[in-house]
Amino acid sequence: MNFDDSSPSSPQSARWPRRPRRPRSTLRVVMHSDLKIVEPLDTAYIVRSHGYLNYDTLFSMDAKGDIKPQMVDKYEVSKDQLTTR
Repeated sequence: MNFDDSSPSSPQSARWPRRPRRPRSTLRVVMHSDLKIVEPLDTAYIVRSHGYLNYDTLFSMDAKGDIKPQMVDKYEVSKDQLTTR
C-alpha cells in the first residue's frame, strides 16, 4: 500500500493511501438516493441534480446573476418582454 509521504509530520499522511490517478474524462457521482422519476418539473433534489448533471440548459446565470444564453444561438424578446422566440 502506498502512502502519501509528502508531509511526514502530517497525521493524515499515515492514514490515507494514495489513489492511482485516472484520466480526467469521467465524472463519477454518488447521489443521496435512487432516481425514481425523471420528470423535470418534479421538486425532488435528486431529479434536479440528475437534470443538471446530464442535460445542459438553454439559459444560465453568470457570476453577476444576469441571465445569459448558454445553448441558445440567438433569440428575440417581445416588446412586452413576456415571450421569447
